[in-house]
Amino acid sequence: MHGNQKTQIHHVYLGQRRTTVSLDSALAFFLELNLGKKPGTPEAKQAVRQWLQGRLDKEGDPGRVLVSNWLKREALLSLLNPKVVKRYWEWVDEGMSDNG
Repeated sequence: MHGNQKTQIHHVYLGQRRTTVSLDSALAFFLELNLGKKPGTPEAKQAVRQWLQGRLDKEGDPGRVLVSNWLKREALLSLLNPKVVKRYWEWVDEGMSDNG
């Protein structure tokens, strides 16, 4: 992938609050490819940060907690086959109804 780098660090804003997101290098690598960028370049890293910020802005929840974990899951889901994503959400929904 790209060298010995184990994580890729990004700073994003949730409302007025700045938070840090650490992406595993493999997840960042495939997200860069998915965004049409050459992995490991400054342009690719900027595209990933903009994508992460865009997800936060789209969601619009200034009270969100565990932002980094949520964004990592969103990044992973964006890379998966839609059938797998559908099964994931079905599994989540089943778990919620089992706990309710």
